[in-house]
Amino acid sequence: MSNRSTNNVWVVLQLKDGQPTRGSWEAIAAGQKLAAGLGVRAEAVVLGADVSAAAAAVAARDLAQVHTAEHAALGAYTPGATIGALAPALRAAAPSYVLFPHTYQTVDYMPRLAQEIGAGLLPQVTSFVSEGSDLFWSRPILGGKMQAKVRVQGEGTVLVSVQSGAWSADDAAAGSA
Repeated sequence: MSNRSTNNVWVVLQLKDGQPTRGSWEAIAAGQKLAAGLGVRAEAVVLGADVSAAAAAVAARDLAQVHTAEHAALGAYTPGATIGALAPALRAAAPSYVLFPHTYQTVDYMPRLAQEIGAGLLPQVTSFVSEGSDLFWSRPILGGKMQAKVRVQGEGTVLVSVQSGAWSADDAAAGSA
C-alpha cells in the first residue's frame, strides 16, 4: 500500500469522563483500516490519571496492543504533560503512522509533538487510498471548499489527525487486544 518502510500504526485516544470519545473510536476505525492495508495491526494509546476502564473498553477491539500512560499530571489536559508522555514512547517504538482524533487538543499539541520527535504532520485527513505503491491522503483546504490529495514522502513517523465523521465509530472492529 505504501513505498514507505512500515512499522506499526498507533492510535492515540482522547478521553472524556474516563471513556474514549466518539472521535477516538473513529480514529480506531481509521487506524484499523490503515493497518490492514499496510499488513500490520493497529495499537492504541490511552493517557490519563485513571485509565483502567478506558483501556478495558479499548482492549475489546481488534488491536495488537493497548499502551497506557497513567499519571496524575495527565488527568486534566495540558500540552506539556501529553507531549512528555508521548514523545519518549514514539521515539522508542517509531511507529510509521500515529492517528489522533482531530480536536482542539490535538490541534494544540500535535505540531509541538511532531517537532519534538522529528515527525511529519498531516492534519485533518478525511480518507486515504492506495494507488500502486503509494498511499494518498485527502484533507480539506480553503476552508473546506476543496479537497487536497497528498502523499507523504521520506522516512520516519507521521502524525495524522482524523477529521470528525470521516470514519464511522461503529466500524471500529471488535476483537481482543
